[in-house]
Amino acid sequence: MRRDEHRTPGNPVGDRAADQHEAQHRDHPRGEHDAELLDRLSRPATATELAAELGLSLGTVGRHLRILREAGLIVGLRDGHKVVYRLTVRGADLITYN
Repeated sequence: MRRDEHRTPGNPVGDRAADQHEAQHRDHPRGEHDAELLDRLSRPATATELAAELGLSLGTVGRHLRILREAGLIVGLRDGHKVVYRLTVRGADLITYN
């Protein structure tokens, strides 16, 4: 299966490498980009700001923000037309602990 193929009802396998990567990060959310994002989110920021400051694509930042949000480490709060991300207490504790 090509990397650019997506999981659909007719194609339940999807991109196994991406699925495995996501599963690893769900269990261990302190992957390289996750750690950078958590450290940077000591100050609230939008996904666009994070991408620019960390030199990552907006897609990469979005994927990692979703993983961190699902792990309960960050929260996104709407501010007009943008979403500002910030650490939760759990996320702040993780950074302080490490």
